[in-house]
Parts: sequence; C-alpha cells; structure tokens
Amino acid sequence: MNYPIEEIRKAFPILHTLVHGSPLIYLDNAATTHMPTQVIHAMTSHALTLNANVHRGSHYLSERSTEEYERARKTVADFIGAKHEEIIFTSGTTDGLNKVSIALKSIISKGDEIIASRLEHNSNYLPWVKLSRETGANLTIWEPDEKGNLSLENLTTIMSERTKIVALTHCSNVSGVLIDISRICSLIRSTGAISVIDGAQGIGHEMIDVRITGCDFYAFSAHKIHGPTGIGVLYANKDSAEELPAPFWGGGMVENVTESEVRSEAMPYRWEAGTPNYIGAVGLAEAINWTGTLGREHVHSWSECLLERTETGLNNIPGVHIIGNPSVRKGCISFATEGIHPFDLAKLLDAKGIAVRSGKLCAHLLLTSLNRDYLLRISPGMFNTLSEIDVFLTELKKSMKLLGGRR
Repeated sequence: MNYPIEEIRKAFPILHTLVHGSPLIYLDNAATTHMPTQVIHAMTSHALTLNANVHRGSHYLSERSTEEYERARKTVADFIGAKHEEIIFTSGTTDGLNKVSIALKSIISKGDEIIASRLEHNSNYLPWVKLSRETGANLTIWEPDEKGNLSLENLTTIMSERTKIVALTHCSNVSGVLIDISRICSLIRSTGAISVIDGAQGIGHEMIDVRITGCDFYAFSAHKIHGPTGIGVLYANKDSAEELPAPFWGGGMVENVTESEVRSEAMPYRWEAGTPNYIGAVGLAEAINWTGTLGREHVHSWSECLLERTETGLNNIPGVHIIGNPSVRKGCISFATEGIHPFDLAKLLDAKGIAVRSGKLCAHLLLTSLNRDYLLRISPGMFNTLSEIDVFLTELKKSMKLLGGRR
C-alpha cells in the first residue's frame, strides 16, 4: 500500500516523545487522537491575529473571527453532507447528546419508550436514563447478537408504537463493530421515531453522508479526528429539530428579549447559547481539510491494515480473549487476558513507551453483560506503523509471561 507514513508522522511532533526512555508508541486513538502541526498553527494564528467574540460586534476582529467560525461550519457541513443550518457546534459528543436529550424531553410522555443499545458509551446511555427517570418513559435495552452485531430484526422485535427515540452508536468503542446505521435509521424513520447516533468513533473510520444515513441527530468530537478537545459537532436534521425547544438559553441564541417575550434565533444559533469555542472550530475545520488532502479513503484503509495486523497477532497469543467477532470491525480492538489484570499489563506496556487504554472504557453496560470488570483496548491511528504494532505484540507477550510467572 502506497501510504506516506513517514511524511504523516512528521506532522505529529509528539511522536518524538520519549516515555521512560523508549520512543512513544501511541495506541490510544479511540480515546483521543493527536493534532498535527497544521491544526495547531491554524488555531495559534487565529488566537494571535483574529481573536474576538463571534456574532457580537461590528468591528474588524469580530467580523473576521465570525467569518472564520462560519467558514468552519461550512467545512463541517460539507464533510458530512449536511446543510449549514444543521451544524451545531458543541463542546464534544457528550454535550451534543445531552443537548438532544434535553430538547427531546418536550415530546416524551409517561409510558413512552426509549431504546438504547447495550453497546453504548455512557455518553449515549446515561442521558436516556436521566430522561426516562424525569418523564416516566420506559428505557429498553437493544441487545447485540452473539458476535456483537446489532441486528435489525432484534430492533424490530423490541420496537412498539410507543417507541419515540432510538439511541445507538455508529461504531463501538469496545469491540469496534461498525453498525449499518443507514438501514437501521430507515426503519426508525418509517415508524416515526427519532434516531440519535453517537458518531464519536464512527466519524474517523467511515465516510459519512447524513442524507444517505437518514439519521435525525449525529454527534461527534473534534479530538477523535485530529482536532482539538473542547469542540464537537451535533448534526440536527432540520425537519426533526426545527420545532424542538432550545436546550439552553443565553447570549447568542435569541433574536429579541423583552419582559414578556423571548424570541429565539433560527437554527443553528438557537442551539448555541453562550460564547462558542470559535478557535476550536477553526482547529476542527483545519483537521478536516488536512485529512482530506491525504485522502480519507487512504487513511481509513491504512487504519484497517493496522487493525488487521493487531487482531491477527492477538489471536496467536495464548490466553488472549478478544471481545466480539463482528461482521465489520473498525478503529479498535479490546481484549482480556487469563489471570492477568489489565491495569498491570497497561503499566508494563507503558514502561516500554506503549500507550494503551485499560479500564471499563466508559461502557459499563456492555462490560457487565460480558462479565468483565476491565479490559485492554488497542486503537491504532493514521500515524502508526506496522512495526509499532509488532513491537506492541512482542512486548505484550513478554509482559504476559512476566505477570504469568507471579501467579
């Protein structure tokens, strides 16, 4: 595969970091990706030369800052096939999903049904727990099949005429299973229910066109696609969101306020109360543009090669149990090891400069059903090399042997 890995790695100075004397091998991209220098420079340039609040002034800096902010919105809209007014900037995926749950409270009554899959990150499960408790709605769990896939047939079985919301991940942050959200959202829409997609993992591993997927809401974070933290996106289908109440009130979301009337701005501004992270939005746009110059299909293919190498290697290590065997796996792979605590393995790997994720992975509902307290997760990114995967596999075997000797 003709992939310019060395040129790409040059854009990430953090990769030159020494960790306990060893070169950093960063395999925790599902948690946070790193920013290339192009993104850092774009944000720094805005802060140094154009910094001013947006939509709030007629002076030069404010107008230019607003232009860059709205240009970033257009970049995001083009990136996922949305309309300008359907892109709402948030602080991240969690913020976006909570905004949706707050707004949808207006359509939920006691006895209505909310469905969330067992694969969900806490950020796309807990808001629905909260909403069900506040409204008296029933929260139903959509179970995956034995391989970890979400079955359309299973969803059909549990949906009813009182189903109002279906919340699901685009790509699991535990097993990496990629969900065919187009087919699922088509079914959900045909019943009149609302689909809410957690795209935090999927956005970096699948080309998204919200017109094709047909979802009502799709949330993701910039820091999952080589942008900064503190900025995210909520796609809100105009037909689904236009009549919903604004989740938060404050400066920037109102057209006029009197003692007797509050008249909100049109979408998307009425969902953006308060000063937005406009510098973060500039960084997100640069991340999208920069990745686009590399060819997103090439980046996705490289990530798949790395994941395949990882999975093959793990399958050849006795005592390793990979979570799930989905039809399509993207972005990450999680596993447990017999008789060895994931935290111990993670610390030994860290001693060799290898960064992996250990813990509950913010997916308590899924881990409980798997009878697992903790897991290890590997999530390669665009800047990782095949040799780094090989080093990880070698050090994992050494660590398991060392820890196994203590049993």
